[in-house]
Amino acid sequence: MTWPGTRGRGSLAIVAVLLALAAIRCGGEKAGPVVGRSKPVNVIIFLADDLGWKDVGYHGSEIRTPNIDRMAREGVVLERYYTSPLCTPTRARLMTGKCALRFGLATNVRPDGSLWVPRDTPLLSEVLGAAGYRTALVGKWHLGFREGYRPSERGFEFSYGILGSWIDHFTHERKGELDWHRNGEPVREEGYSADLLAREAVRWIRGATGKPFFLYMPFTVPHAPVQAPDRWLREYAAIEDPVRRAYAGMVSAMDEAIGRVLHALDETGAADNTIVFFAGDNGANEHQGGSNGNLRGAKWTTYEGCLRVPALFWFPGRLAPRTIDAFVSNLDVYPTMLAAARVAVPTQWKGRRFAPDGVNLLPVLEGRAEPPHRVLPYTFVGRKRVWGALYDPPWKLVVHWRKDTGEAPPELYDVVADPGERVDLAAREQRKVEEMFSRFRSWWMDCTGKDFPIAPDVPVADR
Repeated sequence: MTWPGTRGRGSLAIVAVLLALAAIRCGGEKAGPVVGRSKPVNVIIFLADDLGWKDVGYHGSEIRTPNIDRMAREGVVLERYYTSPLCTPTRARLMTGKCALRFGLATNVRPDGSLWVPRDTPLLSEVLGAAGYRTALVGKWHLGFREGYRPSERGFEFSYGILGSWIDHFTHERKGELDWHRNGEPVREEGYSADLLAREAVRWIRGATGKPFFLYMPFTVPHAPVQAPDRWLREYAAIEDPVRRAYAGMVSAMDEAIGRVLHALDETGAADNTIVFFAGDNGANEHQGGSNGNLRGAKWTTYEGCLRVPALFWFPGRLAPRTIDAFVSNLDVYPTMLAAARVAVPTQWKGRRFAPDGVNLLPVLEGRAEPPHRVLPYTFVGRKRVWGALYDPPWKLVVHWRKDTGEAPPELYDVVADPGERVDLAAREQRKVEEMFSRFRSWWMDCTGKDFPIAPDVPVADR
């Protein structure tokens, strides 16, 4: 991408006009929608919390998810969508289109920590808000607790839900402290978290008239603690394992909440002009009821059971139903949603240059272009290991550095032929391992300014 320069001669008036046009074309902080569309497109992002690959109906689960399945049936299913190993990095990548490691976010933000997305990196909410969109966060934030980094200070005119990582789904407390807010103010309300989020999202959509809107709805379920309303526990009485039974109820409660939002779109006449994205934030913790099917590993690793999650786009009348098997990333959601909204990606923000790491998938979703070949890196700082992965389809390199010994052999898989990562080909393909590890180290150094592994004083994830 080339950065906008200063060109042209002539009067001050001509220069002013050129600068104004450049702001629209190049997406400065005051950029608006690209002209030429009579009715701006609404944007919705649904994000499940710790949802397993096998925990949606369209992947053959015993858990009933009719609303998610409807979007899969009518939309574009991404069968190889890759996310991040845990909560904060996923949210940072979704909202910025940038690798979260560039911000030091290889782990989760904490109330007492100093990690956040920098103010000179524009969130999707900020870009759409500057383009005239109404914006709402309904759900789990987990991108910053300090003043200056809360939802209302990062482009959301309305926010409702939790600031932190997890809560009791009935009391809305975490470790005895309330974490349930409306527009930054703590509120005590009775009800199950998914039900309350659905109520608030529907209310907001019905009132979001006169302007296009962006609704970001990151659910608090099915993240632990594993709790479901009695009506859903009765619904899944046939599941013998009580943890799996409650987890199933959580997923269905989320699906029902999504259905209520989709119904609100129908009621308000906005359904045919709204692009919807749904995905998991990372794979399931299988000790807490989730299932990643035949994929190896789970949350807090860089195996497929953590990074490969259900995902889809739904845009009635605009995107024909299909399945895409190409490797795509959560980094791509940011430029794709801006393209759908016909809003230019900023090239600078608060005086600093900006370019997302993701790519615009809209031409691929519309069937006008073939998916690009992607090299996709991921990382995670855990309690005992630093994890990394690099995809160069069909190859995948897995690296992990043990904090006690500092040594762990790299692993190499053909994840197209072997999606379960059963056969490590590193010994047979040593040159490929060396090549991919060199590329991974270069990416790591570009993001951190340090060689792999990351410095030991970097904080680890808060589970």
